[in-house]
Amino acid sequence: MTESWQGNRHRVFIPQALGADEFLRATWHESDRVIVFSHWSGNSCVAATPVRIADTPELAELLVTAVGHEIAHPELAVMEPVRQSRPSWRTKVGRLLHRTGPTTPISC
Repeated sequence: MTESWQGNRHRVFIPQALGADEFLRATWHESDRVIVFSHWSGNSCVAATPVRIADTPELAELLVTAVGHEIAHPELAVMEPVRQSRPSWRTKVGRLLHRTGPTTPISC
């Protein structure tokens, strides 16, 4: 799904690959020369990272390479979304009660 301002695309929503109610939103703030990558769970933004457009050439190259690979290899299996069950209220409360600070990011 995309949104446009004055005929130009400025926002793109990308659903999470596993089928959960989560998505990535990329929004171009043209006047600030920034793209904000925000992570959403349902209607709640859970994280946002503003990135200068000048810092995105490697990301653009990675995306173009990945899309090119996908087009060149259509025979490769596509991962089907896995429907994840939502945590119960008891699980959510337990996580809140045991939260001791920011979680350590998973290394990539």
